Amino acid sequence: MATNGSTAPQVMAEPKSMKTLFTLLSGSVALKSEEFIAEELNNCRHQLANGLLYYLRHNPAVDSLSELKKRDSSAFGAFTPELMSKASLLLDLSHKECNELFNSYLCYEFKGTPESMKQLFSNEKQSRRLLYDLNDYYRSERLFTLFCLKQILSHWSTSSEHMYQHIFRSFLETINDSNQLYPKLVEQLVHLNECPVPSRLSNGPYFTESLAKEHLHHNLREQTEILELLLLYIKGFETSMDNIIELLSLFASNGFGVKFAHFNRTDCDYIGEEVFKFIGFLQSLVIVECLDLKWLYECQEKDIECQLMKADNVKQLKKLDSLVVNLNSVTVEHSPIFMSWMIVRSWESADPQLTATIDAVPLLGATAVQLNVFGYLEKCLNLPQVIALNGTVVSDLIHRAISDLLSVTFNVFNIEMLRHSVPALNQLCIKLFRNSYIASDLFKHGLDSGLGLIVSSALQNFPLRANPVLSFCQSLSETNYCKQIFEKLTILSNLTTFTEPFDSSLSTCVPTEEDSIYCLLRDKLLFRNTELVIRKETKGLLKIVNNSRAIEWMDTNIDGWKLIYHRFREQYDLVSRGQLHSVSEIAINEMSQITTICSNLIKNNCSQHISAFNRLITLCLETYDLFSSVENPPRLLMASILELTAAMIAVDYSHDTASLWQRINGKSFMPYMIGLTSDLKEVIAGNDTNTSLLGQLIASEECIKGRYELCIAFLKLIAQVVKKSDLKDDNNLTASLVFIIKEIFPSHYFWSFNNQNEFFKIGRLCFDIFHTVLSKSDYNSNRCRIGELCTSALMDGNASQTLLNVIKSGETSVRNVIMSAGNDNSLSDDDQIVIVRQSLSILNYLLILTTTPNNTSDKSCSHIETAVFSTQSKPNMLLILSHYVLQRYDTQLATLAVQLLRQLAKRFPMSMLACLGSDAESMREHFLFRLDQVTEDLHFKVALLNFLSSCVERQPGLMEMFLNVDNNPLNDKSDNNTTGCLQTVLEILSEKREAKYTYPFELHLAALKFLYTFWVGPLEDRDKFDCDLETKFKTLRDTNRLKQFSAHIQHLFESVDLIPENSRLLLNAWKDFLISIAKFDPFGLTKELKMNISEDIIDSLLVQLRKPHVDNNIIAIFADILLTIFDKWKETCIESPNEWHSRVEQLLKCIEEVKESDSKLHNLKFKLSVTSIALLQTLVNQNSTRVSIWIQVLRTHFLMESLANLLNYLIENKLGVELSVHIMSLFVELSSIQLSAEALYLTGFVDNLCISLQNTYITTPDNVITKDKCTPTVKWINVFYLSLRMITNLVNQLKHHFVDIGITFVAIHLDHIIDILTKVRTNPKTEEIYESIQMITLCHSISRYHEVWRTHHHSSFQEIEQQILKTSHSVIAFLIRPNFLSYIMENPNTSAAIVVSSEATPKRVSPPTTTSTPFDGKALRKSVSWEQEFTTHSIDAKLLDSLFTFQAFSVHIMSLFVELSSIQLSAEALYLTGFVDNLCISLQNTYITTPDTVITKDKCTPTVKWINVFYLSLRMTTNLVNQLKHHFVDIGITFVAIHLDHIIDILTKVRTNPKTEEIYESIQMITLCHSISRYHEVWRTHHPSSFKAIEQQILKTSHSVIAFLIRPNFLSYIMENPNTSAAIVVSSKATPKRVSSPTTTTSTPFDGKALRKSVSWEQEFTTHSIDAKLLDSLFTFQAFSIAFLQNISPNVLVLMERQGFDPNDWKLLIRASFSSPNIDPNSTLSFGSLINCIHMCIKTLNRREKEKQTLDFVAFIFETSLSFMVSQAMVAQLSSTIPDVDKQIIVREIKSELSTILSNVGGGRTRRISQSLSVLSSPKSAATSLIEEKYVKFLLQFFDKISQ
Repeated sequence: MATNGSTAPQVMAEPKSMKTLFTLLSGSVALKSEEFIAEELNNCRHQLANGLLYYLRHNPAVDSLSELKKRDSSAFGAFTPELMSKASLLLDLSHKECNELFNSYLCYEFKGTPESMKQLFSNEKQSRRLLYDLNDYYRSERLFTLFCLKQILSHWSTSSEHMYQHIFRSFLETINDSNQLYPKLVEQLVHLNECPVPSRLSNGPYFTESLAKEHLHHNLREQTEILELLLLYIKGFETSMDNIIELLSLFASNGFGVKFAHFNRTDCDYIGEEVFKFIGFLQSLVIVECLDLKWLYECQEKDIECQLMKADNVKQLKKLDSLVVNLNSVTVEHSPIFMSWMIVRSWESADPQLTATIDAVPLLGATAVQLNVFGYLEKCLNLPQVIALNGTVVSDLIHRAISDLLSVTFNVFNIEMLRHSVPALNQLCIKLFRNSYIASDLFKHGLDSGLGLIVSSALQNFPLRANPVLSFCQSLSETNYCKQIFEKLTILSNLTTFTEPFDSSLSTCVPTEEDSIYCLLRDKLLFRNTELVIRKETKGLLKIVNNSRAIEWMDTNIDGWKLIYHRFREQYDLVSRGQLHSVSEIAINEMSQITTICSNLIKNNCSQHISAFNRLITLCLETYDLFSSVENPPRLLMASILELTAAMIAVDYSHDTASLWQRINGKSFMPYMIGLTSDLKEVIAGNDTNTSLLGQLIASEECIKGRYELCIAFLKLIAQVVKKSDLKDDNNLTASLVFIIKEIFPSHYFWSFNNQNEFFKIGRLCFDIFHTVLSKSDYNSNRCRIGELCTSALMDGNASQTLLNVIKSGETSVRNVIMSAGNDNSLSDDDQIVIVRQSLSILNYLLILTTTPNNTSDKSCSHIETAVFSTQSKPNMLLILSHYVLQRYDTQLATLAVQLLRQLAKRFPMSMLACLGSDAESMREHFLFRLDQVTEDLHFKVALLNFLSSCVERQPGLMEMFLNVDNNPLNDKSDNNTTGCLQTVLEILSEKREAKYTYPFELHLAALKFLYTFWVGPLEDRDKFDCDLETKFKTLRDTNRLKQFSAHIQHLFESVDLIPENSRLLLNAWKDFLISIAKFDPFGLTKELKMNISEDIIDSLLVQLRKPHVDNNIIAIFADILLTIFDKWKETCIESPNEWHSRVEQLLKCIEEVKESDSKLHNLKFKLSVTSIALLQTLVNQNSTRVSIWIQVLRTHFLMESLANLLNYLIENKLGVELSVHIMSLFVELSSIQLSAEALYLTGFVDNLCISLQNTYITTPDNVITKDKCTPTVKWINVFYLSLRMITNLVNQLKHHFVDIGITFVAIHLDHIIDILTKVRTNPKTEEIYESIQMITLCHSISRYHEVWRTHHHSSFQEIEQQILKTSHSVIAFLIRPNFLSYIMENPNTSAAIVVSSEATPKRVSPPTTTSTPFDGKALRKSVSWEQEFTTHSIDAKLLDSLFTFQAFSVHIMSLFVELSSIQLSAEALYLTGFVDNLCISLQNTYITTPDTVITKDKCTPTVKWINVFYLSLRMTTNLVNQLKHHFVDIGITFVAIHLDHIIDILTKVRTNPKTEEIYESIQMITLCHSISRYHEVWRTHHPSSFKAIEQQILKTSHSVIAFLIRPNFLSYIMENPNTSAAIVVSSKATPKRVSSPTTTTSTPFDGKALRKSVSWEQEFTTHSIDAKLLDSLFTFQAFSIAFLQNISPNVLVLMERQGFDPNDWKLLIRASFSSPNIDPNSTLSFGSLINCIHMCIKTLNRREKEKQTLDFVAFIFETSLSFMVSQAMVAQLSSTIPDVDKQIIVREIKSELSTILSNVGGGRTRRISQSLSVLSSPKSAATSLIEEKYVKFLLQFFDKISQ
């Protein structure tokens, strides 16, 4: 097969396919450039102009075998002379065209490879099959040649709205120069008519009888296409009299489709009568259209000489007259010609002789009427071939030709002359009025001429004979001109006549002097309603209607809609009174017509100007309620009301869809539920569903009659309901869906149909409903009952088989539809094609909405899964779907098939390459050929690239095949050019860059996505791609393009106020690009370039902030860029700090302006503030001498009012103690500076704060924020300490201005001050002493103004005075008694008063030793001894304050976020802010190479490191994943991916050189990974590289942790020798000696023999050598590790039930080794590691029970390790990649170890086994139970049974 659009170059460079050209011209593919379409048309110009004449027939003199052998064999391409001779003879085609056809067939149709093609040539039987396929392709190419020309002729005129109209017009002018197209069309028609019937004698031995039948069928099909082309041509171009004579003679010679040159109509019974009728009908219309009656009539009316009546044409006119008159008067096809010629003959002619025969006119008309011309035309409009043309230009021409014939007839002759033909005429006009062109013509000319006369005639008998008028209105309401006709034409709005039966006995009217005229004596009330009145003295005409006397009242001016309403109401009242038998069938039909008209008016939104319309709608719904209670309601009426309801729901007419739906279901007509079962299977079975009256009517009437109006109306209603509904649990809708799925959808294929279109309509509506329901179902949330019902029902049972049957036969159905219709309209509107498309889309949805397929051999597997995923099902669904892609009739169908293949590629349980077998290469060839084709549809190419992207990871074998392709279609080894999908994608990007073509965004994106997937995927053959990419990077750097691009971005966003979407996408891409190059630095950018980019970014940010309308998104993006690149480039991007200080000040001023202008921009202000602070921090680091400037700017622009209000709120509600401490600390700093102290005072917040501060020390217990056991708590009393310092500072700075507030503060807290000072005197503790110092400092500051104090608050002054005197005395007493003071401090429960009275003299006790606890970054440490007050004087206080403002703020805010993330509601709110996305990258700053900064805020506060912020972010992300579940999984995965390098680094350190800090951090990391692992399928799909990396790291680290735990001496040695690595110890030739004291280990060699002796897991744990907290941490890590691995491996319960388990979906995670774990950090987990871990847990539990100590995670590790080991053993047992020998070893060893474990836990002893994973979230509170050895025994028995 040819590849990439070319075959052997010596044969044909560019094979053409008319199918491909047709899809381009039809516009069914994504629109191409006009130049491209023009070029394609020009390439096919000769073929389109000549049509069927292009294909030259076989010439024995040239194409015989003997002659062909004389030629050069290279001229035949792939053909041999023998095969060429056979093909030429069989197809009756010259060898040149035959060779060209064959090359086109290879490129576009052949479903094979070059190798398979060669096999066809070498095998006689196979070559016969090839020739038959080539024959089919030839026939289709002939047809599509005509289809293309029809497309051009249909849309070339200026009135056409086709996208290529002017291209078609130019092309038609080229090929129709001098009207040369017409004779070629006629010649083709003559050729087809005279074409001999092929036979075995004439066409060779391969010709069969079936081929002869196919030839006749195609011949007639081509004749119809040529006649349609003639009809189009004649309508657009002028024809001469000679042309008309030629055509009429040709048509008459074959009897208008009755006889042909070489076969008769009677010889083709198998073809069908309709084909010949259609040919005769088209030939008749061609003659009528040639006469152009409408134009002739206008010429006669305006006295214009027309071409037909010129004197020069007298001779031809006579000849034409003779031909018409001599036509057979019994052939019905001649009747339209007779009628047309009658009109022409009725006008005066230039020839007196012809005019003298005017008496022949009535004879022509009589003959036409006698042949029932109107009935004939009406029947022809019902032909399936005509119906298939609906919506096309040809269909419009057919209707217009008939309409013109009728219009001119009515205008020339009195319509009363046709009164005997009125019934047939009415039926014909009903069908004509459904055409929008005819409706527009009626609107244009009104009711006084043309077809309007037939409407006027019908109105004269209204409402006595209402059916014709209502039928006309019903047809007109279905057109696009419905609104104009019913709003502006007074068809019903103003009736000028009123006809009713005449009753001579009534005295209300009397005859007048005029004949048959009566006069009304008094007002006549219609329906006893004053709105409908015929006024007195109104005259009426007595006439006969339907053989009965009737009177037509004239000039009535009655509102016809009100009249219709009251007629409807009259029938309704009869039924409501129980007189249903009195309502005639005609009345019921009239009610149905009225309801249908109302429905159409609502659809077209043209009911606003119609009086009584709302009342009419209400009456229709009341009629539904009424007839729903009738035993046998009228079917058509109920159907019309259901359609009305559907229309109302579609446009929301009632504005209350839910109530309307409930009303329809309120009666017992619609299906309803009769049970309350919640079992979905029971609901699907339909046992609880009653189909009610609707189901009975469909079964008892419609299935018998073969008409399904009610069923279709019901389906339309349900389709609209599911579109508008939110699909909540609705029993009524559930019942209807069950009825559709169980009764209608699978069984309608067995119903009988009078109209086949109804069959397809029912199928399309069913698929519409299913598609809507499934598309609204959300797999990632709790799906509604209806969605689950639809999914489950379509996956199994008859519905699933029906769906699969549609897919299996779909390709053939689509081909037949397009071949029979031959128009572009069928691609968008044909029900059959839409059904096939939706079947593929529905199957795609079903695969998405269901879980991973079970083992297809499992009986519980659904029918759909079995058919799709099983390789044994016949036919192979993969092949069927691949054939959809190969077809070229419908590109949308091919696109859907590729999308479905992509879904299968993700979930197929085995290699698709193996399942496709030998067809795989064929699929590859076609896929790549279509991907490379310029003419291919955009959406198809995008879908194909997405499919290939999925294959990179999921189907590597298939992907490899797509990468390695032989370019030569004939597999010529001399041509070494190879290409594949990668080369094609690179060409797409190259052409996009060079702007060769207009490449859409979607295609470009798909190509880049494929490259990204290919780059990061598992494929390794991409060196050339990497090299090209590196070259492009270098070019970008060397050409200074980055600087230009940065300037372009700045200019773009400075010059435009309203930023378009494309520019936003560009800025986002620029952001991603800059962040990437800032992190990885692939360019090696110069310092100057970094400065330019940084300055452009901040300048752009300032410009955006100064704009009148602030764009939040744009500003946020610029802020993110600035924050990231400053952190990465801070060493090089700042050359002038002064300029940057100026920029930062401007930025802060802009932030203030944003605050004042819009209070809703809170998140934006926060982000900008963080950005500003980060910039300032960078400037400080770069130039520490400018710290004062930074402090001043920060304090000037900080939002003190907001912080003050927040602090007051937090203290009042006792929320966020850490955040409160931080804010108060900032206020302490601000209060120490004059300017900021004044600003703080002016906020007035201190007054409000005084009382609130009582909450910080009253009796409620201290609030502990942190949950982590190794983090010190922060107490609310710390806030009070800081408030004391703040008030002191304010008094010192503001002096007498603040004294009153200071005194008030002391007075409010006087009781607490007294209490603290009393405690200092009686039982001094460090905290009280520290607090008392703060209090006495404040009192000292206020005492400078003691006169004011005495005056304003005398009582507090006296009390403080007394307390200070007492406390000062006690302090002096303590200081002179140091031993006593020491005793008091060491015995906190001893009071000074008690000790003093004791005679015993306490001994001096040494201070207790304390151990340091690692700081986790969540809260500030406790305040410590006051003796530490003076330890930090040597450090510059301002520098410490500035650094604290940055780092401690981050720690406190992150701590608050950790707390918020642990609560459901606050976690959701935190997620909605979107800050986590922006935070991920910034968090890299917390652990990168910059040294940790000591940020001591208070002299008694320990240091806080930046890494603590990262610890907290890990905990916050874990909380969010646990709380928000799948809603947050994507962000969690992104978090892990961004920090993957750091995670790997930490885990590596744990394996090589474990330290407490790294172990603690690794626990936070493994906890996060464990939480995300519950969604491992999403993780694998969205970011496979990070998942694989984490998986490998955990396997290695878990192995090392087990090795450490079973080797306590070695672990102790590693911990005591921090400079020693596990890797070094393992690989080192020197054997260091173990020394007991840690202080001497650094220089003493370690004894390797002693080490090896101590590495057994049997070694006893010694608490003095290994810290218990360290063991707890290691056990904690191991628990989360094994839980992570358990999550990503099959569950034991799943294995036990044998459901949902497919061994191909799982891989063996651990090594099949049973040796003890070594301490090599690069080794991964093995079966031996798990076994040692399990034994260690058993011994640990025994030991801990004896020592009465607890290890919270040991029991969980035991249970999970055991389960994980059995699970992995089963995966190995069922794997197809592990040798049988290894499987036997695994089974034997596992059984042996399980037996050993069973014996260890036996003997009547019990073990602690955790019940659930709750131990992982709260280990100390986890529920545990004592379980005997039954669990282990169960696993042993289960494994023993399942491994047999």
